[in-house]
Amino acid sequence: MPVDPPLSGMKYSWKGKSGKEIMHWQSMMVRKNLKAFTSGKKIRDTGLGFKQNLAVFGIRWGGPQGTIFDMASKGNLGRELTRKYGDPSRIVWRVYEMKQAEVEVQIRELVSRVMRQVGRGGKI
Repeated sequence: MPVDPPLSGMKYSWKGKSGKEIMHWQSMMVRKNLKAFTSGKKIRDTGLGFKQNLAVFGIRWGGPQGTIFDMASKGNLGRELTRKYGDPSRIVWRVYEMKQAEVEVQIRELVSRVMRQVGRGGKI
């Protein structure tokens, strides 16, 4: 994740129609908006041969600055970000792919620990 604004215009304060800050790149705020989450949604059959809501754990990059940086693909902003940092998802998905094996081991350990604590065995 860039410490400095990814594009020169992102160092300026841009506000949306509501008056809320949408663009000013503040490294600490952008980093703070990257959070792990758990989902309690029920698995849903779409009727088209696949299921939705399978993820129990995830990473969410909240806040407009991080979301725009990671996912923007259209307009001048999207084109410049793609030229400089590659296609969306520029950070979250790529880091997951690089660390996938480590993430899976840690999730297995976490689930095993939870299962032991609730008295339902241990290994998955």
